[in-house]
Amino acid sequence: ALLAIVVLVVGAHMLLPVMAESMTFLTFAIPTTVMLGMSGLLLLLGLLLGLFGSAIAMGRYLKA
Repeated sequence: ALLAIVVLVVGAHMLLPVMAESMTFLTFAIPTTVMLGMSGLLLLLGLLLGLFGSAIAMGRYLKA
């Protein structure tokens, strides 16, 4: 989940200015609250996915 957040932040800071220069008729501003919300959502989804995967693995291990 942290890797996804890093990619999101770095991509927003590196790609958005380049896209804004080439497409001046569009605005690419992402508010800080949206970035924080997306980061929190990615962190939560990563946590849930990890918990789900661990539960499956432990269930298989304990069954054997």
